[in-house]
Amino acid sequence: MKLTRKQLRKLINEVRIKPSLPDVPSTEYSEKIDDLARQEEFQASADVIAQSFGYPDDRSYSTDLKDYDEVPLLPFIELDNDHMIRYVVMAYESEFLQPMIQSSQNPNHSMESVLRVTRRKLTDVDFDGFMKEFAKEIYEKILSSYGPAIFTNRHNDTQLAESDAINRIYHELRRRGKIV
Repeated sequence: MKLTRKQLRKLINEVRIKPSLPDVPSTEYSEKIDDLARQEEFQASADVIAQSFGYPDDRSYSTDLKDYDEVPLLPFIELDNDHMIRYVVMAYESEFLQPMIQSSQNPNHSMESVLRVTRRKLTDVDFDGFMKEFAKEIYEKILSSYGPAIFTNRHNDTQLAESDAINRIYHELRRRGKIV
């Protein structure tokens, strides 16, 4: 079953639940705490105030509110992460892989052809291990060349965790090699 964008937006908005403060005396106070929680320099204060109004001590009200605010952005965040990883793989290919390929016996190869040739030479298990190691190599090489900023999402200014970035690179490599 496929969902249209309109259906997806409606579904996302229906499942969003705004964090609430159980003992806050009025909507006006709640809105003021929300305003503080949305400002980075006052988030710690907003968390303390929220806890004084009954918000659980083991939770961060400002973080929960940020997550609530970002739910409509999730499709854009995910799309941006996918584009970011494509650029990472393209950067690796052009800066590190192409010079190696051009110095080899057949300079007309591309990353896709190298992946397909390697796929034919290895068993499924060995090839999967090769792809995971290759993804990790790409992550480490690009990270050392460009720093962590290249793995930062522009929609919510958060960095992909190493494991998430490597996993996404792995899936991009499989997509580029047309290997499902």
